[in-house]
Amino acid sequence: MSASASTPATRPPGRLAHRITVMAPPEVVYDLVADNAHTPRLSPTVVHIERLEGDSHHDVIQRWVIDGGTPRTWQVARTLDADAGRISFDQLAAAPPVASMHGEWSIRAGADGGTDVELSHAWTLTVNDAEAAEQMVRRMDTGIGKQLRGLKRFAEQLDALTEHEFTQETSVFVPASPLEAVDALWGPAHRPGRLSGSASATVVAEAERCRSVDLRTAPGGPALRRCYVRPVDTVIVWKQTEGLPAYCRSVRGEVRARPAAGGSTVSVRRTDSLVPDALAGLPAAAVAERLAEVRTGAGVDPFAGSHG
Repeated sequence: MSASASTPATRPPGRLAHRITVMAPPEVVYDLVADNAHTPRLSPTVVHIERLEGDSHHDVIQRWVIDGGTPRTWQVARTLDADAGRISFDQLAAAPPVASMHGEWSIRAGADGGTDVELSHAWTLTVNDAEAAEQMVRRMDTGIGKQLRGLKRFAEQLDALTEHEFTQETSVFVPASPLEAVDALWGPAHRPGRLSGSASATVVAEAERCRSVDLRTAPGGPALRRCYVRPVDTVIVWKQTEGLPAYCRSVRGEVRARPAAGGSTVSVRRTDSLVPDALAGLPAAAVAERLAEVRTGAGVDPFAGSHG
């Protein structure tokens, strides 16, 4: 990995180029990067990505991430070229201290059946501040490094990791509109003690349509920090990557309300992603026991049963 930054009189530019070799076919790696549904699965920092408009060639997406423990969100315009293995992107309406941000993925066949991946960024800042420029480089370097290592691990262990993703889903009828149903679920996070399955819930940070919440399943117990995103009015997604045992990569969930006669159907889905290497050699019963431990330790889904 390499980095450089310069500081002219105004808007000092920064540049980073990160490279990694992935032992998986280029088309697999490209799909993992291009398809927004995969990114929260493979990147520990990404909570959710929503396509706002576009198609498989050009689109605008919104990303929600956890950056240094703080939720952040921004929109990105992408140009995708599967044949060339290239995805270029520009951040829209960048927020200070970022004035502009451009990046590009290059995904090409490498030696020994692997894939050479390069992720480059170029940006300008709103301030002429050497310390701010250095902080930006450090933050980008840390986040992108995690992202590429997650991509490598996921692509190289795709089948095993997929086999160790366990999903539960249930639904309930609610005599309210989809908007009213999700409003009722989103609002209680502001009021400790109102979420089903938790002794307290405290909002610790917020961004646009996003909040980090500390949950406690018992008074005085450890806090479980989850990031909740409301990408559209009738959907809530959430993710937890901290406070989990070593054999669990992440816990993710979604609440989605759809119209139904006389009200709405609220579907609740939760996915627990375990680490194959940590469970290697264990019988199925032992894996099931570890999964039960994760679900108990992480607390019941705070949204499940809220309208029961």
